[in-house]
Amino acid sequence: SILSLIAKRLEAARKIGEYKKKKGMPIRDEKREEEVIIKRSDSFRQLGHDDKEFIKDLFNLLFKKSRNVQK
Repeated sequence: SILSLIAKRLEAARKIGEYKKKKGMPIRDEKREEEVIIKRSDSFRQLGHDDKEFIKDLFNLLFKKSRNVQK
């Protein structure tokens, strides 16, 4: 099920990339990426896992792949 969710995320990233190109928007939004990492780290901690570095690494990998798909 994780792979299915990742595939859906990448399809959404592709569509977002098309929109951003049409609007002349940059692909990367570092502020938004940091906000997502903070929120997901908080959610992971509430689930009993206090490991911000893991979440940061995981989401940075997802962000990188999403940016590549958006290009």
